[in-house]
Amino acid sequence: MPSSFRRLFLDFAAARRHARATAENNADPHTPRHLTETASNVEGSIFSFKPLYEALERLLQWPGASAPALTLTKALLDPYCPVEMMEKTLFAHVTGMRFYIDKDRPEMQPLLLRDLVQFAEAFLQIRQDLRELKDSTPLSLPLDGRSCPDPSRQWCRMCGTCCEIGGVPAVPPQGVTYPAHWRALLEGTRLDNHQLCPFLFQSPRSSHHFCSIHRIKPVPCQAFDIEDCRARRRDSRLHLGSSEL
Repeated sequence: MPSSFRRLFLDFAAARRHARATAENNADPHTPRHLTETASNVEGSIFSFKPLYEALERLLQWPGASAPALTLTKALLDPYCPVEMMEKTLFAHVTGMRFYIDKDRPEMQPLLLRDLVQFAEAFLQIRQDLRELKDSTPLSLPLDGRSCPDPSRQWCRMCGTCCEIGGVPAVPPQGVTYPAHWRALLEGTRLDNHQLCPFLFQSPRSSHHFCSIHRIKPVPCQAFDIEDCRARRRDSRLHLGSSEL
């Protein structure tokens, strides 16, 4: 019996963390050619770690994952893809006052593949949107491979917990007009399982997360302050990470 899709994704996420920590400038000569060619087309890619590509190969061999392989490869190898937050939300077991969702169950595996493909498609579309908007709109950090500022200098810890949401009203700040398709991405109507805002990116060389449209993010997001952050962090978590069971 093949490994569950969830287990394969968790293995990939672990390999990606290790690759990020040990990233080197020169590509590993043992990396499969078709993956290195794809990765070389990913803006700012920092990954050249053989076990990472082996883990990705295993993930793409899961039944049904070969068709969206190009989309998954481009997204998952992008240095800004929030794989660690996806691990903590889309792929984490769910607990609540009266329910529990075990995402290792066999019937959950095709749904996890669906959710990953949808999130990858949304992430790549946002990446393209940001490339087109960067010359006319102040968005957030330059998406050129640089890491985020040190969170110790601000109240935000850049943990991404506030972005574990089902959507927010797509109300732009004054003077800003969003692309029409952003409404569904922001309000949670495009993804079947919107547990994580697709505008949340991960810093290439750390576990810090940031809003890719921070300077023009929706008004409800701009109103989120340090007290909201403290309250959010005090609340019991909906998700259980793989290491918490």
